[in-house]
Amino acid sequence: MFQRDDEGFSLVEVLMAMFLLAMLALAVLPLIIGITKVSAQNEDAAAANSFASAQLADLRSGFPSTARTGNSCEVLLALDGRQETDPAGTGNVATLDVPLVTCPSNEAFYPDAVEVSVTVRDSSGVQLVTASSLILVTEQSSGS
Repeated sequence: MFQRDDEGFSLVEVLMAMFLLAMLALAVLPLIIGITKVSAQNEDAAAANSFASAQLADLRSGFPSTARTGNSCEVLLALDGRQETDPAGTGNVATLDVPLVTCPSNEAFYPDAVEVSVTVRDSSGVQLVTASSLILVTEQSSGS
């Protein structure tokens, strides 16, 4: 009778295949871990950016660009330093910055656009994003 030597895999071949697969897995594992970290960071940045944009949208709605009067620079300056916590539960805090020097000093310069910015920080105080926008002001103070 004739016996064949090539029936199936030997134990050595199976062990070599497992060893090669293990080496490939170890090579790919750091890439997967890095991709996961970057994805989490991007998710945090997107949430912070969305939160900052929402804060600016709320501010712009309070100071409509179609208004001829009533958009007071004094009222806008009173909002400087206002902090809001993200209602989505991320722990992010947005701080509104209205530089004092941006309001025109003379009524003759109104209407004007004032640049405001929102800085979003995470719960540990690390700055995630800063967004800015121009807000139309039509008068120096609400009593004018």
